[in-house]
Amino acid sequence: MRIPDWLKPGGGLPGAMRTTLLTILAVVAIGLALEYTGLRDQTEAVTAEVTAGARTGDTIPLTVKLRYTNPNEEGELLEANGPCDVFRWMLLTAGGDFVQGEYRKEESCPQVHVEQWVQPEHYLEQSYELAIEADRLKTGEPYVLHMRYWGNDLREEVPALLQ
Repeated sequence: MRIPDWLKPGGGLPGAMRTTLLTILAVVAIGLALEYTGLRDQTEAVTAEVTAGARTGDTIPLTVKLRYTNPNEEGELLEANGPCDVFRWMLLTAGGDFVQGEYRKEESCPQVHVEQWVQPEHYLEQSYELAIEADRLKTGEPYVLHMRYWGNDLREEVPALLQ
């Protein structure tokens, strides 16, 4: 690609004009790239609210309320390979050690394509009840719940579940 003579130093435009023009072109190019490549900041497209319940027997119920918000002016089609791929989770210690996760056998998880349409500027909200095994937890230790919801990864800090 050949650079036009008027953009070269001493080729017609003063230096400040050339720099301003190139800066404007760079800003426009970056803006277009972010708009059309999906690299825009998806600020809080998915949010989670985690609530721990009272211990019942050997488990502590953890209620996870997830909300997917479509901030776009167009509707959005969410897709998953099956119902078990819509929501997945894993509980880790604050140090990153595995505590408990979701394991589903293939036969209990049909491989059926799942779709959900979200209207423009609307949201989809779902709640899940997780049964955390109390014998896997340590008293006074905080945890981190890693989740995937409709292909979006998020994590929530969970205060100590055992006091």
